[in-house]
Amino acid sequence: MPRLASRLFLLAASLLLLTQTHAQSIPGAFLPLDTRWIDQNNSPGTLYLGGADLFVDRNGDGFVGPSQDPIEHITLPVEARGALNYFLSPTREFLYVSTNVPQSGCTDQTLLFYHIIPASQPPTLVHQVCLSCGVLNGGIPEFFDTGITQSSGSAAGVSTQRWALVRTGANLGGDPCGNPRLIFLDLNRPGAAGRATIDLLHPGIGTTTVARSGNYVLMQHDLDSVPTDSDWALIDLCPATFGQLLTGPGFPFNDLSGPPVVASITSVSTGTLDLLATDGDGHTFEVTLPDCLAAAAPLGSCCVADGCVQTTQAECASLMGAWQQGASCTPSPCAGVIGACCLPGYVCTQVPQSLCNGTWTSGQPCGLATCPRPLVSLAVSAPATVPERSVFTISVTVRNDGNVAAS
Repeated sequence: MPRLASRLFLLAASLLLLTQTHAQSIPGAFLPLDTRWIDQNNSPGTLYLGGADLFVDRNGDGFVGPSQDPIEHITLPVEARGALNYFLSPTREFLYVSTNVPQSGCTDQTLLFYHIIPASQPPTLVHQVCLSCGVLNGGIPEFFDTGITQSSGSAAGVSTQRWALVRTGANLGGDPCGNPRLIFLDLNRPGAAGRATIDLLHPGIGTTTVARSGNYVLMQHDLDSVPTDSDWALIDLCPATFGQLLTGPGFPFNDLSGPPVVASITSVSTGTLDLLATDGDGHTFEVTLPDCLAAAAPLGSCCVADGCVQTTQAECASLMGAWQQGASCTPSPCAGVIGACCLPGYVCTQVPQSLCNGTWTSGQPCGLATCPRPLVSLAVSAPATVPERSVFTISVTVRNDGNVAAS
């Protein structure tokens, strides 16, 4: 393939990749939740020796204490000192604290979630939760914390969702804590707006799995009254509908005694996703939902031959225009006479002279006359069938209809 054709192919592939890697939900089967951080020495990665000092295994090497790197030292806020538990999220970016020390507005157990990155700044309180019932699972929360990226979240295969799940309720007959209470905490959104409490499930929580993007959870419950059957619920954890139960024709599933229910996001398209829950025994729930994690490509002004268009960079490139991210067409940045702007690599845009970083021709459209370039096409021919152990010929015809030699 001539070098020019190769370059044009790579340019087209790059533009296609640019339009496909914006943030969106990740398809695939639901997976188990993350647990707290446990290092290679089976330690929680924290060491509290009293007072205001907490030592944290920030680098995950399995060693923590006063003799380690000073960056692993945290000065705890007053309300977090002398607590029962100090646990790290799987990425070690969040610190979970459970304490019986009375707090402002809390008379029983209090849960505190802190953001502890960057290390140069004091811990930032994200959530404070007052409890009247103990935390199940040995007081340990669960997380969706490893499907994220530290950067913009624009690459395929990552999610910006970050949340914790705390289960309370002792499941004792007649006890006000008997029914399970699920507390979901959005670690991206501090305060009450980032918390959701679900009291509608029945005692006996079983299998819990999460969508790969962290926006939906499938939970088995009601295992206590009749252990041979159970109910299944889907919980919506999208930012705008955080903590809502999904319902639909035939769903939730109640009193199922067959195979366990599995869920998956079967497909993701522009702005929507298809969610499927089935037990393989005839019970199926399938729904198309808006993809709450889909991020539209940014808009900007696009100067073209007949003025200004508000559009995406990829669309502007297809119009042979000049694009400015975030710019508006009111007032138009395209004022002035439009001409052909010839750029290196045989690229032509139609813009005012002030926006041209190449060779500009006033009032002219893009074309071979104003911006000479090669126009390369390939034609390939080969036999439809080839006998065994025979030699055949493939013919390749390269044609250049441009007014510059191709190489």
